Amino acid sequence: WEPGTGAGGEGSEARAASSDGPAASSGGPTPPVLDLRAVSHEGDPAAQVLLAARLAYLLGGRAAEDRLYGCGAGEAASRRVAELAASPGRASGDVRQIRRLLGGSAEGPHATAAYAYASDVLSLRWPQVQALAGALLVLGTVDGSQAAELLSKQRACGAAGEVEAREAALAGESGPLVWVRGWPLLFGCVWA
Repeated sequence: WEPGTGAGGEGSEARAASSDGPAASSGGPTPPVLDLRAVSHEGDPAAQVLLAARLAYLLGGRAAEDRLYGCGAGEAASRRVAELAASPGRASGDVRQIRRLLGGSAEGPHATAAYAYASDVLSLRWPQVQALAGALLVLGTVDGSQAAELLSKQRACGAAGEVEAREAALAGESGPLVWVRGWPLLFGCVWA
């Protein structure tokens, strides 16, 4: 993170590269960008990025709910954050933590950038979120090794072409997982 770098040569941004996601240079989806151009550049830049990452973690649940229920589609992140701050509902603990991190207010450029980033990550990873939700519906809990196995199976089944998928299903390899690969929530339920 360096002041003066980023989109168009102004502002600053931190790119989040996923270890298992395709890189933008390979023609895959562009990794989400934690855009901190609107944030004050006073203090340690690494601390600014860490603060924004912690806020994205806290705002991720609301971003997922907004995506699931179609709330706020096309609305500015600042408006969604303001609505959350005004009426936190079941997210009152998260809002309290956000206020603590930001020194009193749950709104501002840090929170807006963090919400937008969390929303972008969820959009990019929505099929994986749905598959994990399906597994959680059936199992109740999923540990790290189970999540890794589920996501690995999902990648393998998703990478198979239609002919290869039919052949694998008929041969008993991955069985019904291949047939439900187009429906991530159902995929997670069947995997479990």
